[in-house]
Amino acid sequence: MGTIFVYLVGKSTISGNQNVCFARILAKDLLDKDPIIKWIELLPDPAIAVVKESHMAGLVGLRISIHDVTENGPYDWSKGVWGARIPKRPGNLKARVYIYQCRDLPSADSDGTSDPFIMITDSDIPQRTVTIEDNLNPIFY
Repeated sequence: MGTIFVYLVGKSTISGNQNVCFARILAKDLLDKDPIIKWIELLPDPAIAVVKESHMAGLVGLRISIHDVTENGPYDWSKGVWGARIPKRPGNLKARVYIYQCRDLPSADSDGTSDPFIMITDSDIPQRTVTIEDNLNPIFY
């Protein structure tokens, strides 16, 4: 089996209606008839270069599967996970985050250092670490 390419098409004043981000998915990973929703990290398309950094390309949540109709016949979409409704919102969950350190942060101050902190927002209550002055490799613990 080969590789299936999933492209996210973005409209931009710079790129027009071109592929700006993509994800590569192996076809052998798509043979499950009742797949779970997978979060796939997108990559910026270097040929277009609209998205400059990979962490800004985004994620796509999708359920995808390959079905060979010549071998297995037509697929009944009302069975399995395909017939079930996807909840609009996930259930309430709690996240516990332990922040240790950062390394090689870009300098943001004129003296070649930064004053880093990490902010995590969870709906209405943002949480923030302390600010560590003049450091590109802060240790938070």
